[in-house]
Amino acid sequence: MIDYIRFLLKSTNEHGVHSPFLFSLITKGLYSRNRLWNDKKRKDVFVERVLSYFQPKLIMSSSPKEKTYTFLANSNYVPWDSENCDKVDVFFIDENTQLNKKVLVSCLSKMKNDAFVLMDKRARLNSTKKLWEIIVDSDTVSLSVDFYFFGLAFVRKEQLKQHFLIRL
Repeated sequence: MIDYIRFLLKSTNEHGVHSPFLFSLITKGLYSRNRLWNDKKRKDVFVERVLSYFQPKLIMSSSPKEKTYTFLANSNYVPWDSENCDKVDVFFIDENTQLNKKVLVSCLSKMKNDAFVLMDKRARLNSTKKLWEIIVDSDTVSLSVDFYFFGLAFVRKEQLKQHFLIRL
């Protein structure tokens, strides 16, 4: 609970964002007034909104339970394989992942421009927090956004390294 209060004190909304790329994602993707998501909490439809906004062609999941996610079942995805890191548009990570630092950093370094990591942090496990810190600190990631329950980390060679804390 204290972590969440600290997050709320440090975080901002779309008005505190000075990145046009991120501002567009927040206003058109996450704060969208789409009837499909009416009456649902933003954190419950976060993943679907992000995927709807970016329309990725290929998603890779590090979770051994990928079949349980409906958004993966309804999309073109591949299970975790380090050989796929350079092919995917989205790399999904959740609390079930078995990735270690070396493997994660290696995969991040192979990701193509405009690919991103989507991390489900709702479980708030220490292992998930450590993986998120590794992702944010990676030289490959230039834009990272912490939404408390989720994280997005983008490979954007044209952008300077920035980190944002955004309230949903």
